[in-house]
Parts: sequence; structure tokens; C-alpha cells
Amino acid sequence: MVNVVRNHLERFCIQHGYVNMRMVVAVSGGIDSTVLLHALSTLRDSLGLDLVVAHANHGLRGIESDDDERFVTSVSEAYHLPAYTERLAVTAYAQHTGLGIEASARTLRYAFLENTAVNVKSTVVAVAHTADDVAETLIANLARGSGLDGLASHAPIRPLTDAVTVIRPMLALQRSEVVEYAIQHGLAWREDSSNADLQYQRNRIRHEVLRVLRSVFGADVGERIARTAELLRDAQQIVRSASADVQCFDVVDDRLHIYLAPFQILSPALQREVLRTALHQVDGYQASYADVHRIQLLIDAEPGSQASISSGLVCWRERDELLVEYNTQRADSPLMIQGDGLFNVDEMCLEVKTLPADEVVINPNQTIAYIDASCVVGTMQCRRWEHGERFVPFGMNTSVLVADVLTNARIPVSKRKHIRVVSDASGILWVCGVRQAEHTRVTRSTTHVITMRIS
Repeated sequence: MVNVVRNHLERFCIQHGYVNMRMVVAVSGGIDSTVLLHALSTLRDSLGLDLVVAHANHGLRGIESDDDERFVTSVSEAYHLPAYTERLAVTAYAQHTGLGIEASARTLRYAFLENTAVNVKSTVVAVAHTADDVAETLIANLARGSGLDGLASHAPIRPLTDAVTVIRPMLALQRSEVVEYAIQHGLAWREDSSNADLQYQRNRIRHEVLRVLRSVFGADVGERIARTAELLRDAQQIVRSASADVQCFDVVDDRLHIYLAPFQILSPALQREVLRTALHQVDGYQASYADVHRIQLLIDAEPGSQASISSGLVCWRERDELLVEYNTQRADSPLMIQGDGLFNVDEMCLEVKTLPADEVVINPNQTIAYIDASCVVGTMQCRRWEHGERFVPFGMNTSVLVADVLTNARIPVSKRKHIRVVSDASGILWVCGVRQAEHTRVTRSTTHVITMRIS
């Protein structure tokens, strides 16, 4: 037991060049973390470890949770180690975020461990996961249909943040070995009554699924499943390395551009990994299998096709690329243009000036419209265009659909929702940045010109 922990720490220290390492140890009071703390305390002189205990009180079991906290504090005192504790508002967090209790507890617990490490100037947090924990997680993720990221769970070493690393020195051990060690050394620990509650999925896997697997495949099935997770982590590294060499996407202003020419020649498996990697760069988004599958279906779809994916993202099939962005389309009120001035419409700035015709020099430019002031009926407004809306474009004598004008102007489908029109009581005067209406044309009889510029 101690040698397993020692070997893990020595490999970690050599890999990262650590000497006399300050380490935060996550201790719940249960048997796994109690054994880990004992083993690390045994090694602290020989390895030069400066240990700090951290205990997260989830507050889910009333006085029992408080007793756990008091137990961890007393054990820390017995080892002459500083202990940091914090009561977490798990239930309130779950209600606020919509996450389940288990996910909320995990999120808050790791945030607490990170903060503790930063406060005590440590870069390492040790947690007491065993081979059985790995097996339970792999089974759960396998049943959910997870990909490599989910199946290659519980890496021995993983970054928690850029400044803090999580290590798992007991991953090579089965829980039965941990129990044996605790009994041999006369250790006391706390039993979490909720561990027997079968309403929690992990407990059902532990007490029901793994029990059946052990009866069929032997007592060490958990260790062998954990070994499979290790092999999957190796495969994951190979796939990630291959996808990192693929140059087929960019993220600009939280918009993901996936260029189809280099992307289409990839194998479907590598496409999926590239998509997961690329989507993660959009605000840290973790893509599901369904998300990736919906995007892949767009590869052979017609330009203009779209797919909604989780977290408010939408993917558009353009002519030469797939574009993923947050779906910002919304029903908003028209902006009334009453007189000259600067008007902000979303990210667009509209500058309006009315000038005598003899002071205006018409400069052909799609960002500028020159409108005969006498043709304006009522108050102008800047608004979104509507599907089915028509107008007579400059240089034509019949009306056409705005959508057709945008298509002919080769405006990408994903950008069309951002296009605005300036209209009055008679209809559209200008499709901003694209085409004026014919009846707004400036002629020799025009006395005043309304110039509109977008930027």
C-alpha cells in the first residue's frame, strides 16, 4: 500500500521536478481518504512532504456531516497537520444551476480544493480514488454512451487549473486492499450512511452491478476494468495528438469556423475528435455524442441547413465551412429613426445625415445609401427583415424576396439574421449593406438626400 503511493509520488515528483512538495490532501473521513492520509503521513519525512488537510462539508446529512468534519479535524490534529474545512451550499447550488446533487457536490468540492491549494500556496491536491472508483465511473459512462473522454476516466494526474494539479496515488489499489490496510493499522474512519442509499446511481453500480460482475468474472474485475480505462487513456492521447495536427478550424469571437475542404477528407472518427476539440474552444463547451453527430450530418447537407446543439449553440452549413455560434436570434423592437444622428443596432452603427442634393457626391459603396428625402413616407425605422418580405431593388422594376436578394449577394445563411433593413410606411428603403430600393433613387429633381452609412 505505502509502496504503491510512494511510487506514484516519486514518478510525479520526478516528472515535475518537485522537491519538498506542499500537498493538499482531500479527506472526507471515509476509509479511502483516511488511508491515503495515513500513507502520506508515513511518507512525509522520506519524501519531504508538507501536508495540508482539506475537508468539504457537503451538509447533506445534517449532524452526520458535521460529525465527519469534527472527525477529520481530530485526525489532522493527531497527525499535527493543519486542516481547512468549509460547509458547501450543495442543495442551493443544485437548485440554482439545475444540476443534480452529486454533480453539484463535485463541482463545489473541487472549487473548494482549488481555493485551498491557492491559499496555502500549493500546486498539488491528492485525492483517494481507487481502482473501484475508476470501474464504477467507466461502467456508468459506458451505459451513457460516452466517448473516449468519458471512458478514460480518473487519470492518475490531471490539471485542475493552470496552477493546480490533481493526483490520485491509490488508483492501482482495489478497495479490498484499502480495507485490509486500514484494519492492519487499526485506523478509524467514518461510514457515510448515504453510500448505502440505492437512489444514487453510483451506489447501485457499486452494490449491484459490480457484485454481479465479480460473481461472473472474479473478485479482481474492478482492477481489470480500471486497467481498461488506462488503455483507453493511452488511446485518447493518440487520438488527441492526431487531431492536434489537423488544421481545419478557427475560433474568432466565440464563433467556430470549420473549413470543409480539409475537414471532409478526415476519417469520421477523427472528424468527431476534431469537433470535440474545436467545440471545447468555444467557451469550454463539452460536446455530447448527439452534438457531434448532428454537426457531422451537416457535412453533406445543402448550404443554409442548420442544426441546434446544446447550450444555445447552432451550427450552420455554409458553402465552404460549418459555422458554430451562439443562437442570438431574438424578436426585438424596431429602432425608430427620427431625424439625423447615430443609431446603434446590435453591433451595427447607423449614421444618418440629411443634406442638400448639391452638397452630396455619390460614392458607390455598399455601406452607404443615398435616399431621395421626398420618397420617405412617415417615420423611418431600422429593423430585422422578415421572411416573405419583398421590395423592388435598385435597377429593377419588379419586386423580389429579400431572401433572394441576400442569396444573390452571397450573404452566408448564418449572417442573414444579422442583416437589418431601413423601412418607412411604404416598405423597405434599404437592405443595409446590400441593396437600396429603386424608388429611393436620387434624380436631377431631388432637392435633399438622406445619406445612411453603416459601420
